[in-house]
Amino acid sequence: MYSLSHGLQKQRILTQGFKWNIDYSFVWAETGELVPGVQFIASEVLNADLTQNNAVNLSYVSNAYTFTKQKTEQPLGSLLIHQDANIPLKQASVGIGMSGNGTFAVQAQPNLDLTFTPHPKYYISFGTFTEGEVLDIAQMTKFAELKFDPGVYSITAILNADNTWTVKSTNQANEEFVAARANNPTAQRLL
Repeated sequence: MYSLSHGLQKQRILTQGFKWNIDYSFVWAETGELVPGVQFIASEVLNADLTQNNAVNLSYVSNAYTFTKQKTEQPLGSLLIHQDANIPLKQASVGIGMSGNGTFAVQAQPNLDLTFTPHPKYYISFGTFTEGEVLDIAQMTKFAELKFDPGVYSITAILNADNTWTVKSTNQANEEFVAARANNPTAQRLL
């Protein structure tokens, strides 16, 4: 879990928290063509695991998409999606999720096997985004990687006035705030 906190102005503070867990899932949505700006709102979320139930078929039956035949396949450590021959072109997207939300998706296509091998890395950015919006990460600037050292489960990210990020453990951010407050009892938290 990490907390994103940033001050928009010296007097105005915006705080946003994010919580998740690494519970993987298979997801699909009827998106039309998958391009940046499209909303991916999962129509089906099926729990998955890297060591069991790591494979599934995406089928198109009676004009409806559905996941079928979930099973365990090699290679363990990856999530596999097999798409049936009758998957229509440019109508749906399929991928994997974490915490019940889509994370990575591709355009659904007939007879295509997909392999996702997750190695989570977390980044933070600012902008005008909607949850589930397809992002073109190659076009994103002003982002920072959120690295969780061993034993660190909460991070504070501060968007500075120059649009750069300061990232530290929440414990460290709290210690710095307490020290600043000791020197100046009226100090305001800019987190």
